[in-house]
Amino acid sequence: MYDKKTWFVVSLCIAGLIANFYFAPTPPPATQAQDQFNGTAANASGSSETTPQTPTPSPQKEEIKETLVTVENDQAAFVLTNIGGGVKYAELKKEYEIGDKKIPIRINTDGKYPVGALNRNGQADELPYFYMPEQSTAGKTAVFIARTEQNHVIKKIYSISADSQKPGAPYLLNCKLIIECGTDAPLQ
Repeated sequence: MYDKKTWFVVSLCIAGLIANFYFAPTPPPATQAQDQFNGTAANASGSSETTPQTPTPSPQKEEIKETLVTVENDQAAFVLTNIGGGVKYAELKKEYEIGDKKIPIRINTDGKYPVGALNRNGQADELPYFYMPEQSTAGKTAVFIARTEQNHVIKKIYSISADSQKPGAPYLLNCKLIIECGTDAPLQ
């Protein structure tokens, strides 16, 4: 049924799998910080005991009222949000859902964070941004400003591409990011 070559290749694959499990790196031992996080701490004899954890009160996040601002042209509409200061979703005005000529396609509707939200230590930054209508042009540019805990000022300026003759230009949104250091401390 199978020739010698087939059995040889199968045997090599099995040997490779066994070698992979044998030489695979082992996870590092738990550190003291991880033990404290999990509720166990090593005593002087090296055994671990379960210690009761007292929950540390976490600061309550203020509920921020979401403000939506639309920047658009004849092909696309970009709906921006002040929570994270980014694009909540983009709507293609002349492209429709499959089988429907009334519902336009929306991109990033199921996104957890807006496109353009800053990322800090692996977490999206949920700073409350303030929409600045006096610095914006209705329907064409939108300016959002936020202040961090370190007193740094973050300014995001979104605008529709001015050159509509380039290929794909109607679907492009320009983003200018300005970070001003509000203290003598370095940016982190």
